[in-house]
Amino acid sequence: MTHFVRYYAPSAHGHSAVCEWIDRGGSDYARRFWTLDPIDGTKGFLRGDQYAVALALVVDGKVQVGVLAART
Repeated sequence: MTHFVRYYAPSAHGHSAVCEWIDRGGSDYARRFWTLDPIDGTKGFLRGDQYAVALALVVDGKVQVGVLAART
């Protein structure tokens, strides 16, 4: 994974730098935000098979709206 990250961010040196970037997401979150899973079922997507795209609105830690589009 770090190999691919380094392609786009040459300053990423080793696993620890990449993990540190990911951990930045562990801070306090906004009261209201959208979250997206662009390809749920990556293996299926890569095979040209089944996969889904998921989108949700989260308010105060609870999903308020969820949308799922699936390719079967």
